[in-house]
Amino acid sequence: MFTSHVQKESPSVPKQAANWLPAPEGPFTVAIRVYGADASVLDGSWTMPTLSVAGGSDGAEKTVRG
Repeated sequence: MFTSHVQKESPSVPKQAANWLPAPEGPFTVAIRVYGADASVLDGSWTMPTLSVAGGSDGAEKTVRG
């Protein structure tokens, strides 16, 4: 599993900050680009991993694409 932190502010934990992608405040779109695609990407059988929102206002993780 790969964890990336997509958020406005850089995480304070160095290990998290290493995988931080800055994002605007409010709603935004995540686009995934696949380089060196294998056959499953090219034939359409590959599915993007689930994206989750962690630490919402209630602290619960929420799936945003599955």
